[in-house]
Amino acid sequence: MGRDVVFAYSKTDSGDGFRVIRSRDNQLELGEVRELQDSKPVHGDIVKLSPIAGRDQLYDVEVLMEGPKTRSTTGPARVSTEVYRQQWEAIFGSKPSTDPSELN
Repeated sequence: MGRDVVFAYSKTDSGDGFRVIRSRDNQLELGEVRELQDSKPVHGDIVKLSPIAGRDQLYDVEVLMEGPKTRSTTGPARVSTEVYRQQWEAIFGSKPSTDPSELN
């Protein structure tokens, strides 16, 4: 696994955090970081940032607690029944063909 770092490039619109570019697992991600606050929801990983010597705005990331995973699939939730999924596909399934010979 590669190094996990963030580059803080600007303040958020509200001024209470920073917009960042995060590099981890050979992927770039855009996001925002803010201090934890009591009674406020957390929308991602809880991390500790450590400045990298000689590199302004660049920080090593230590993940203290991973945030919830997002779904990477489309369509109905996996907790649904097979009949529900079949009906979903019948209604919202693949796009119709654009082949003119198949029209009407």
